[in-house]
Amino acid sequence: MCPVLEKTMEECKPSCVNYFDAYHQCVKRVGEEPPKGVNCELQYFDYYHCLDKCVPSRLFSKLK
Repeated sequence: MCPVLEKTMEECKPSCVNYFDAYHQCVKRVGEEPPKGVNCELQYFDYYHCLDKCVPSRLFSKLK
């Protein structure tokens, strides 16, 4: 990953902290060996969707 993208993702993480916390709470709840069909996929994708909405607007302003 390029340094500018990494920095931009770090800048966006505070605005997505609620999704990040929800994901980690789910991981704790489910444990290492979840029952069949139980996972934290929804929370994971919610977090990355939040980052995907934030990063482009900040990233394109930094590109030359």
